Amino acid sequence: MNKLAITDYLRWLSRHWLLLLIYFGSGIVLAYFYASHLPKIYRASVLFTLNPAVYQQGILREVDDTVLGINSAYASKALTRRPEVRVAFYASSPKFASLVSDELYRKQKNVRSTFDSYTDFEMFTRKYLHYYRFEYDESHIIHWHSYQLSNIKDELTTILESLEQSLLKEISEDLKFQIIILKELLNEDHIEDFSKIIAYQLTIAETRLKLITSKNFSLINIITGIEVNTGPVYPKKNWVIVTFLVFWIIIGVTGLNLYLLRKVEKST
Repeated sequence: MNKLAITDYLRWLSRHWLLLLIYFGSGIVLAYFYASHLPKIYRASVLFTLNPAVYQQGILREVDDTVLGINSAYASKALTRRPEVRVAFYASSPKFASLVSDELYRKQKNVRSTFDSYTDFEMFTRKYLHYYRFEYDESHIIHWHSYQLSNIKDELTTILESLEQSLLKEISEDLKFQIIILKELLNEDHIEDFSKIIAYQLTIAETRLKLITSKNFSLINIITGIEVNTGPVYPKKNWVIVTFLVFWIIIGVTGLNLYLLRKVEKST
């Protein structure tokens, strides 16, 4: 079997240096052209907190204290579900991603024109709708990605509105159900102390419902305005060019190796 030494490659390259320059030059041009024509994805972000009244009124608390295993105050405190935790569960859930897909696909014409089908857009939403919760300052951030830089701010605004409206609707339905049950209990015959407790709980539920259904109530407080990256976050142009050139070099070396092997075989 014929083997090639490194000197065989160097000898050929020294004789055909102009061809080498043309090959590398064409690779750079093609890499730049390829990177420039890839679909670009842009990102918009918004940082927000919950209305302080949510904490003051105990709204959004599914469980005040949940203790698993060790029955101690320390363990109870560590496992308490804070209101923003429930928001975090919802905002990062497939249910919310589906809601966002429905709202944007229905309201944004550019979305319907960009994607071939609703299913494609729903998959895009699940991949590029990013939610994060900051544990210590109780704030939240949403990153939204889009192919259209001009529409991304409107799309993220729609996402925030959907989050707030869906949460308020869910809370309102929960409170209305609680009020119905408490009123039924209040109409039954109970000892006086128990009736007072029920009446107290009913007052709390009615106060909470009145608060969240008031005209000027807002569940979400935006800390920063919607910030939009002017440049695409994907693809990273330099990385695409470097990756393309690596493959271009591999193709060139492979082709040169096959050429020299065949040349050696013919000479023998």
